[in-house]
Amino acid sequence: MYKRIAIRNERLTQAFQYEHDYAVSNALKRTKSITDVSLSLIMTQ
Repeated sequence: MYKRIAIRNERLTQAFQYEHDYAVSNALKRTKSITDVSLSLIMTQ
C-alpha cells in the first residue's frame, strides 16, 4: 500500500518538475526574444 503511494507521488513529482522546467524554459525563451527585439530596436536608432 505505502509502496504504491510512494510510486504515485514520485510520478506526480516528476510530472510537476517537467511542467515547471517547461514553463521556465518558455519564460526564458520569451524574455530572450523580448531582449533581442529591444536590442535590435536600440541598434537601429
